[in-house]
Amino acid sequence: MLRSFAVSFDHDSTMPEHDYRKLLRRTLMGMALCIAAVLVYYFWIDRPVAFFVYHHQINKFQVFRWLTYPPPELQTWSPLVLTVLMVRRAWDHLCAGKKCCWSRASA
Repeated sequence: MLRSFAVSFDHDSTMPEHDYRKLLRRTLMGMALCIAAVLVYYFWIDRPVAFFVYHHQINKFQVFRWLTYPPPELQTWSPLVLTVLMVRRAWDHLCAGKKCCWSRASA
């Protein structure tokens, strides 16, 4: 059931206290899950991959170095690409190619 809460300064139109508790509980649970996911990713995925790349000298390939450190021109254009995609998203849905541009520009 969806409820609409009006934004005003009246004391009568605020959310009930149990809704705030529920919101706080859900927010804390979400934050705890995100922290746990980051720790799992860091210790079981990121570190082994970094050691693998270092030991096999994969970091010596120029293509991978370019992907890690994009040219300054691409870094300069990223805010413009994000702005154009946000305006475009406000008017219409993004296709797969534009979603790829969105994810690459925000990285």
